[in-house]
Amino acid sequence: MSELDLASDELEYSGIQAFRKIVSRHKKVTDIETVSRHVYVIKRMKLPEVRIILVNVYILGTTDVCDILAFDKSGDCIVNMGSWASVTSDAVRICKEAGAPLFSLAELMGALNYGGSGFLNYVSPKARDAEDRSTG
Repeated sequence: MSELDLASDELEYSGIQAFRKIVSRHKKVTDIETVSRHVYVIKRMKLPEVRIILVNVYILGTTDVCDILAFDKSGDCIVNMGSWASVTSDAVRICKEAGAPLFSLAELMGALNYGGSGFLNYVSPKARDAEDRSTG
């Protein structure tokens, strides 16, 4: 597998270390395996392992996610690490349709508690509250 090459990716060593440190503290995580700079396999207690594609893109759009999904077709999700990062609604939709949801690190931490459709369709409490307010 070659390395992911996104012009807008700013994934640095410190971001990777932060990702590993935060995720390793999750109560369900038993191990994190490094496959490449951008790909990690998270092993969980009593749940299937999760193959993560890690990026740091300021605004993650459809072209980016198409490139990422083509890079690793066996990825279970994409995690965008940027503190100020944003994603387009089309990028979120494309990822979900491909069966590899697009998460922030905080969203990943919630999704790691679930397997199957619970993982795939995970919505953070913050996003659920916002949706409830907009429909209520």
